[in-house]
Amino acid sequence: MCIISQEKECGRAILSTKKIADDLVVITNEMRTDIAVFKNSFADLSESVEKLIKKHEDEENNKIKELKEELKAKEEDMKAREELARTKRWQVKLLAISTAFGFISTLAMFIISLM
Repeated sequence: MCIISQEKECGRAILSTKKIADDLVVITNEMRTDIAVFKNSFADLSESVEKLIKKHEDEENNKIKELKEELKAKEEDMKAREELARTKRWQVKLLAISTAFGFISTLAMFIISLM
């Protein structure tokens, strides 16, 4: 009877150990699945961060490009205004010279008429 009792306890211990081993296999498989899900989520997150960084870099580059174009347009406008001012100065000078010649010519006519 003692032997049968020991065999039963041994069988129970073996079954208990097998159940623990089976539970460990299930837990290990679940952990592997969780790790795979985490790995995929991390990869997706990493990809999203890279896309976000790229988007912001593109926006900054576009903003810089727009500012450069705006600066170039303002420089061209400034050059055009300078050219216009130079032209107007010449027009004023020519008008002054023309007026002076007109005055001199009128003065000469007046002097000639006095003689």
